[in-house]
Amino acid sequence: MADILPAFASLTPSPHDGTAAVSYFALRIADSSRNYIAKTQQGHPVLVIETRLPVGAYPPSLKLENLTVFHGYAGTMNTPDGVVTGVFSIVECRVSDVALIESFLRLAGHLLNGLSELPEPRAVAIEVRKLVQIFQALRQPAVKSIQGLWAELFVLANSPDVPRWSLGWHTDPMERYDFAMQRLRVEVKSSANRVRRHHFSHEQLHPPSGIELWIASVFVERSSGGINCIELLREIQSELSADAAFAVEAKLLEALGSDFSKVQDNRFDAALAADSLSFVSVSAVPRMAEDLPDGVSELRYAVLIPQSASLQRQWPN
Repeated sequence: MADILPAFASLTPSPHDGTAAVSYFALRIADSSRNYIAKTQQGHPVLVIETRLPVGAYPPSLKLENLTVFHGYAGTMNTPDGVVTGVFSIVECRVSDVALIESFLRLAGHLLNGLSELPEPRAVAIEVRKLVQIFQALRQPAVKSIQGLWAELFVLANSPDVPRWSLGWHTDPMERYDFAMQRLRVEVKSSANRVRRHHFSHEQLHPPSGIELWIASVFVERSSGGINCIELLREIQSELSADAAFAVEAKLLEALGSDFSKVQDNRFDAALAADSLSFVSVSAVPRMAEDLPDGVSELRYAVLIPQSASLQRQWPN
């Protein structure tokens, strides 16, 4: 998977951008692979997967704003090893953002691991559907702010057990807490003004019986010399298996949505975050009584965590 990135950078653009029966300049993704990477004249990455003839009809083509998929491409690949003729599935990422191209190549490389050497086109379509879901999300509004996602990634990157915490991480706003691991819940709250004043839903501050809830409070300030979400992501992925790395990247891209274009320029001070990251048990957080008056629901309020609260640097487990 990692070899796709330098291979793509070294490629000569192919002379066309369509799916007619003409050739691509391409490189094999691995020595014995029947999968290739190519580059369009616009610099877009193209994943080329050689397939067997289908059982029945080819899967339908797909054209999104940022991704196109075509099955049954009969053509040739001009490779350093010679000309390869066959029938291929073509997946083109139609973006120019360097960070998004890199994500596409990493995600695509992982998806190839789920395919046989010469897959049936429908098997390719099933795997590619995962990419389609991610790239469709990039056209939607973000589900969380970049600052909030950065804080969550920072906590994950610095956690004592990155694989365990990555499995517990969620980005779905419908879920109550940012991390859920067995009976442990952790809600990450960031502050841009160095004051531990955070917003909660009433339900968040009253976890179910038997659940241990901690608030991770961190100061987050923009800094041109800081790091961004993608750099934190790469740090996290270096400690994960291929499957877990794919899952974390997919979660982040789906959460960022259309804000992905802004993520490279949003850098935050990691040193300040490290110095300020503290944990407080929900029992030490000011909160309203659990039972609300009849007719009152969906209550949210700001809480100032007092200096007297039992803030700790030790990670909950």
